[in-house]
Order: sequence, then structure tokens, then C-alpha cells
Amino acid sequence: GNGRYLCFSKAMLAARRLLLNTVGRRTMATAMQPIEAVKAMGLAGQWRIAAHERQILEQMCEISTEELMTSLLGQAKQLATPPISEFYVGAVLLSDSGNLYFGANQEYSGQAINASIHAEQCGLCNLFHDGQKKVVSVAVTDAPCGHCRQFLAETDHGLDMRVLVSDKQPLALNQLLPHAFVPADLDNTEPLLAHPRQRLEAAGAYEILVPQPQAKDLDIALTKAIVAASFSYAPYSGSYAAVTFSLKDGRVIEGRYLENAAFNPALPPAQAALIQLMVNGATVADVEAVVLAEVVQDKPQVSHKGATVTLMREQMPNATLVYQPLQSTLSAE
Repeated sequence: GNGRYLCFSKAMLAARRLLLNTVGRRTMATAMQPIEAVKAMGLAGQWRIAAHERQILEQMCEISTEELMTSLLGQAKQLATPPISEFYVGAVLLSDSGNLYFGANQEYSGQAINASIHAEQCGLCNLFHDGQKKVVSVAVTDAPCGHCRQFLAETDHGLDMRVLVSDKQPLALNQLLPHAFVPADLDNTEPLLAHPRQRLEAAGAYEILVPQPQAKDLDIALTKAIVAASFSYAPYSGSYAAVTFSLKDGRVIEGRYLENAAFNPALPPAQAALIQLMVNGATVADVEAVVLAEVVQDKPQVSHKGATVTLMREQMPNATLVYQPLQSTLSAE
């Protein structure tokens, strides 16, 4: 918006003044250190860097996009929350629009260890919820584990993405994951980021799973949960789902379920919503109500109800928790 543009313009002027002060009478061609440039532009601690901001950083630092990505891994690591492992991992993803997206590992005390989210998953969730369609490359502080290689391979043309690890030769994902098991192996021709929107509607009234006296009107959170579920990715189970958080300031944060051809790894909607909560500068203390919306089927199905209740009771015990069953209407768009 205009506010962001004005803020960005002021940040650029400040960055240029800083550069001049740093190098005295030297020319503007003198390169800045990436950390210095990021701070000067007011981008420190951010989860996303827009394409035009990325290009200016590259010009100020006289480095390539991939060099910038690896130089930003320290900032990405600072976004991690690993109370169990105390091992910090950061990731920076480049989308085909030119934007940069940060990810960091997230762990949840009191939960099963498989509730944890890896840095690459976190970054892809960030990118996906911003409407991006392809990952061009990913930089990671440490070599991606098999879990993350499988998760990244689910994306459209995912095996072509470049993987950058500090002090190592860049490789294509297909070199790190040869003979990969991918969506096409399950006859899925519309992989993650290229998948269609579903047509969903409420299947009856919602159910209050965890009541709290301070709960306010849930209509907006319920409506947004249904819409978010329609953008989720569940081609293998058909259990399209999303979680929304209704915040005290009136905002509603959404998280969409992301499946994988290997089933595990997958990204549950509650964890996706927790990631988006951080991306939007909020905390669990800001959440008043939680809505889980998921497709209910007659056949054996995936359900996020039990896992969501367990995680939310631990993370935000004072929030109302609501369950909205969904059903498909027409065929996918």
C-alpha cells in the first residue's frame, strides 16, 4: 500500500545516507554488507522481502540473488523457536515472482515430536499463503533432511529447484532426491502450488469443542475458515481443511492444510496457522478463538480434530475452539 511505499522510500534514503557516512567521499558504487543493508532498509526481522526490495539489496551489496539468500540465513535462523532441540535452522526461498520468503524450525513443548515444523516447511508455508506459484530456489543453513526434500518435491516442478547450503556446491533437488516419489506416482497431475481451488460449504452447524466466556462473534472466522479450506491441498485424502485464528484486534489469521504424496511429511492446518500468526506479527496471546473447518466424508478419512484440540489447548488455553464440518459442492475449479 501507499504507507508501505512511503516507509520503503524513507528506508532507502536512510540506507543511502548510511552508505555515504560509511565510506566518506567514496562513490555510491561501494558495496554494503548485507546485514547492514537489511537494517538500513528496515527489513531486519521480517518474514518476507518483496522483489523490488531484493533487487535494491543486491545493488547496494553488489551480490547475486543466491549470494543474498545465503547471507540472509542468519536472519532466518533468528525466527526459529526450538525449545526441545535448541538447534536453530533457517531457510530462505525464492519464488518465481522474485520475492524472498523466510522459514525457521518451530517446536512445541508438551507435544509429540512429529508436531514440529522444519525450516523448509515453514518457508514453503509462508510462500504458499502469499499466493506464490513456484519455488525457484531454497537456501538452508544445514543440508535439508529427507523429510524436507520430500516436502519440497511435492511442489510444481519441485525437483528442478536449486538448493543452496552454506559452503557447499548448489545442487538441483533431483540430485538430492534421486528416484523421487512424487505426485505423478499417485496420478496427481496438479501438484502443490499448481492445484485448483475446491468448492466447499458448511455441512451443518458448527460445534464448540472448547468454550470460553470471552468468545465474540465467530461469523468472520468461520467464513474465512471455509474459504481457506477451499485453497488447501489434500488431493490424496480429500480431507481439505483450514484453521483460522480470531485475534483480539479484529484480524483473522488462516492456515491451510498441505498434504504430501508420501503422506508424512504433511503440514497440518493448526501448525500452518501458527506460522502465519508469526508472519503477521502476532502471538498466541492475541488469539481469542480458533476455528477448524474440514471436509467430512463417509469413507475412512483424515481428521485434524484431535490433533488440533491437543495443540491448541497447550498453545492457547484461553481461546474458544470451534469445529465446522464441510462438504464439497461441485467439482473443483
